[in-house]
Amino acid sequence: MHYQSDDSGMPYDHSGGLQVNGEYVIVPFEKNDDQATAGFRIARLSNPLNPQWSPLVLRTRGQTVNAGPVSLTLLSSGRYLALVFGHNSDDVEVFVSSEATMPYFGSSSSTWISQASVSTPFGGAEYQGLQLVTQCDGQLFVAGTHRNKWFDEDWVDLWRVDLSATFVPGFTEVASRHMSCSSAATGNKRYCAFDAGAGIYVDPDGEILLYGVEHYNDAYPGTTRAVKVRELP
Repeated sequence: MHYQSDDSGMPYDHSGGLQVNGEYVIVPFEKNDDQATAGFRIARLSNPLNPQWSPLVLRTRGQTVNAGPVSLTLLSSGRYLALVFGHNSDDVEVFVSSEATMPYFGSSSSTWISQASVSTPFGGAEYQGLQLVTQCDGQLFVAGTHRNKWFDEDWVDLWRVDLSATFVPGFTEVASRHMSCSSAATGNKRYCAFDAGAGIYVDPDGEILLYGVEHYNDAYPGTTRAVKVRELP
């Protein structure tokens, strides 16, 4: 177990939905009162007991004071793609590495370049997590998780992502599924909430698994500082 503090020196007080991709994790940072430019950092976890932070990368387009969910993947060109979504995922800024290496680590001279910013077609979903998934043929998708507060339902939606030659993204919804965080199998206790932490994992056999955690660390009666987790195949 290792605690990694943010040493950027910025007055951030909120971090939204992150994504782990191999040895790297992308983490968003913002200030709740919008009094600081938002951004993201990459942590390299090849040595879990001694993780390394990249420098802070600030937003320059769109909702520059907001950084909600962020996502990360490796493109077929070998360059890295980072998507930084704004408040309620209403917009997205696209960053691409200048070279076919992760920026700022090792001897690489690669940097993050802001390529585009567009409004998203997600409507009222207000995604708390948006994670990139790459199909075997290179086609990109984002899996968005959210909770419908009016009906107390948890949903995961899959959107195809098409990038133009200048990395302007287009989003097309291809699937949507209602997931059960509370059922007889859980003793009718809510084991997860998609307005909290939920994320995609692709196992070595290519099966996609969805994990969700509850919003608060109430765990079980008599215990503290723990959360319940549910695996949703």
